[in-house]
Amino acid sequence: MIQVFIENTDVTDLFATATDLNTAQPTPVLTNQRINAGNRVPANAQEDGNGNCLLTIVTVDANDPTRTKTFNNQSCSAGQTIQVDLFGV
Repeated sequence: MIQVFIENTDVTDLFATATDLNTAQPTPVLTNQRINAGNRVPANAQEDGNGNCLLTIVTVDANDPTRTKTFNNQSCSAGQTIQVDLFGV
């Protein structure tokens, strides 16, 4: 298990759900976790044979739940950050 960070680079607060794709069955590691603009939260995920996690992350605008964005197959190693936003939605 490794710890990585999910960082909100948007100007609005979001809710994030992150699913670990390295587990036998895809497993949520964050469920509707609020991430305020410019902040980050930790997530513990299963690493692969190379020490990397593999996550799919869905973000939802905290003020408008119809605005969502999906980040498929995001990979990084322990201590690194995956940046998420709602730009372009």
